[in-house]
Amino acid sequence: MNKHLAQSSTLVAVLILISLFPLHPSAAGDNTWRSLGPDGATIYDIVTDPVVSGRLYTITSSAGIFKSIDGGKSWKAVNSGLTNYNQPLGWSLSDLIIDPQFPDILYVDTADGLFKSVNGGENWSPIDLGLGTAHVAVLTIDPSTTPSTLYAQTSTGLFKDVNGSGNWSAINITSGRVWTLLVDPQTPSTLYALINGAGIYKSTNGGENWKPANNGLPNLYARTLAMDPQTPSVLYVSVMNIETQGGVFKSTDGAENWSLTGLANSEIIKFAIDSTSPSTLYATDQMEVLKTTDGGETWSSVYSAIPQAFVYALSIDPKIPAHLYIGTQYDGIYKTTNGGEDWNLADAGLISTSVDSLAIDPSVPATVHAGTGSGVFKSGDRGQAWKLSITGMDPDQEIFSLAVDPTNPVNLYIGTSSGPYRSTDHAENWTFIGNDFPGFYAAESYAFDPNAPGTLYIGGFLMDNWGGVCCIFKSTDNGDNWHPVITGLEGDYIWALVIDPSNSNVIYAGTFGKVFKTINGGDNWTSVFSGLSNTIVKSLAINPKTTSMVYAATGDGVFKTIDDGKSWKAANTGLTNYDVRALAIDPITPTTLYAGTNGGGVFKSMDNGETWRELNLGLTNPFVLSLAIDPVTPTILYAGTDGGGAFILQQSEYRFYFPQIEG
Repeated sequence: MNKHLAQSSTLVAVLILISLFPLHPSAAGDNTWRSLGPDGATIYDIVTDPVVSGRLYTITSSAGIFKSIDGGKSWKAVNSGLTNYNQPLGWSLSDLIIDPQFPDILYVDTADGLFKSVNGGENWSPIDLGLGTAHVAVLTIDPSTTPSTLYAQTSTGLFKDVNGSGNWSAINITSGRVWTLLVDPQTPSTLYALINGAGIYKSTNGGENWKPANNGLPNLYARTLAMDPQTPSVLYVSVMNIETQGGVFKSTDGAENWSLTGLANSEIIKFAIDSTSPSTLYATDQMEVLKTTDGGETWSSVYSAIPQAFVYALSIDPKIPAHLYIGTQYDGIYKTTNGGEDWNLADAGLISTSVDSLAIDPSVPATVHAGTGSGVFKSGDRGQAWKLSITGMDPDQEIFSLAVDPTNPVNLYIGTSSGPYRSTDHAENWTFIGNDFPGFYAAESYAFDPNAPGTLYIGGFLMDNWGGVCCIFKSTDNGDNWHPVITGLEGDYIWALVIDPSNSNVIYAGTFGKVFKTINGGDNWTSVFSGLSNTIVKSLAINPKTTSMVYAATGDGVFKTIDDGKSWKAANTGLTNYDVRALAIDPITPTTLYAGTNGGGVFKSMDNGETWRELNLGLTNPFVLSLAIDPVTPTILYAGTDGGGAFILQQSEYRFYFPQIEG
């Protein structure tokens, strides 16, 4: 009795200690991924709720649909039930519509067909009956019918669903693809279709018959079409400058006749019309936002207060028309509350950034750099706040690779869509260092010689006169001068580089289906790929304590060599996704390594890659492009995702000892 009482007392004491001294997440880690941003996205469409002011939805480039209920002050992703929504535009989401009578009902198309939500986007389910696997490009709803009548343009034609049930029937229309389809809200049997290369067509019997409606247009290459919400016979169309002068044309008689407005030669891609004062409308040609208050006779720019960025989306709040939203390339959403006089960012929580590369300052590990499609972001507090760093770069640079010089961390290097850059002041300013390259150079990877400061290698693909060869360049003066080291390479794209830390002359390079190795600092290369799969080697990692052990990330999983590359074997036990894009090794305990996969999230191995387990709690985007380990506290791991920004994982370092209790 006393023995059991003593055992119980010991256990109670331990539990009391735990409750009195809980582990703080910042110190011990909570083993849950946390989103870091940076905020921002490429926006392809913005849809404002026709009934509920301040509620709107946006389609992003690679992170699906986001929703705001406070006029853009904050956003959250609403993709539950959607599939295949993170593909490039044209293969993924391209149109979203709201039922004007029941605004909680939404429809969206994806690469996997048409989906419907009945709860404001919180959940989605497919409704593609009758459409097969054809990709839907244009969706339109008849605002007057209950249940709603839907129209959908697919790769195989135009279809109609008369009751929103998912039962579709084909509509005969002239050959060509419909880019815009409008329904007259006062006479729903009247439809207008903008057809690529065929101009405007009109139907007055719900799509049964069509006739061209192009009188007055200079050519048939129309871009977009808009309708006056109060007077539907008033329409605006943008005509491209092909063969003849284009511009914005207006019809006041239901597309029977068209005349040029005061906006000639401009190729408008979006219109937004004030529902309470339809003579006021906005237009964008991607380069600027224009406004007219007299039905198109005169136009003025209202874009001067916005940082220069391509505009892809334009939408107006139908209940408060002074509130206008624009969606940009990379920079997210801007909002005006006074008709364009002033603009402010409205993208908190709107994270659709693709982080292709991550790098940590080894001297100040709280400093993290992220390479994205819009430039380099820098954080000094482990990703809590970010600053865009692009001074000195050409505009609109996509960052392919990013690296911090481990021996001199003030120096950073990036590979961009126009070549390599270097910063010598902690990423505050950038200088182009690609003048030694004879053509366009896409730099995918960097490697630094740990034993010779100032010596580094860059790998990628060299384009010259529409030809391409693989290239590795070497510099011995921090990138001031470069020379090719390519003898023995076979012309493939160089995706990954890694240097043996114990012998700087030994370097591995990953290409398509092969690994090349040099033992003389790049003077000569030989292929070492026996047993390796025939897919791209996206990442390489070397065990810093056992340098004969090297890992390769491929589309068929992780491969491992223990004999300096002479032979490779798969090391995939426990992986549920074999499309591995990134590898990272714990620098202190190199038996521990991580693999980032395209769709399966992050996996962890604690036995040199022999077995793996998922490490995805809290990782809301499983499409991992890059990984980075804190060099001082390697239980802190960062992941860069495709369309979901960066994430941080703080793993617990603490272990409790519980005395063995017998009996």
